[in-house]
Amino acid sequence: MSVFAFQVSQHCLHVLDTRVDAVQLLGIDADLEDWLFFDDAGQPLKIQHEAGATVFLRPWASCASCSLPQILHDVHQIRGIAPLDTLEGVRRHIDL
Repeated sequence: MSVFAFQVSQHCLHVLDTRVDAVQLLGIDADLEDWLFFDDAGQPLKIQHEAGATVFLRPWASCASCSLPQILHDVHQIRGIAPLDTLEGVRRHIDL
């Protein structure tokens, strides 16, 4: 299953293998407001802090209108492995 991480300031969509990979992409000093996360189906994930500095990505049900298809028009660059390295491939994957 893939996780999509969109860095707003860079207009870059990262396609990662797991939620752990997505959290590691953030790094220690990341501006969390610069990132949007989506699950394999394009549904939003929320950053959640637990036990000090531990970060998790959880489903974000209250943000049902914040799905991956709604931000694809802002994507200028994709960092992923084929077939998820193009907008067309991402759209096909999430069944747009």
